[in-house]
Amino acid sequence: MTQQEIMLSRKVQEQQQEMELMRQLASVSGFIQAYWNMLKESRTNVEAFNSVNDQYFGLFGDYKYNDWNSFRRALNYHKQKKNL
Repeated sequence: MTQQEIMLSRKVQEQQQEMELMRQLASVSGFIQAYWNMLKESRTNVEAFNSVNDQYFGLFGDYKYNDWNSFRRALNYHKQKKNL
């Protein structure tokens, strides 16, 4: 494999990973899962939420949730929906 092919292969792999992250964060359940994963690395719930919401902004150019409270409502709704 040439150097150019290696670079191209890496670029394709990076784009595939980015697309997978976009697919995940686009859904409510995927965003929540990313939030739960980020909690392991964050000091607070709000910090974890902001990290994921910032990732979303970086990919889509807009925030999925306006603030922590709007996400918290969605999170509570999602939890209740699963318990039905």
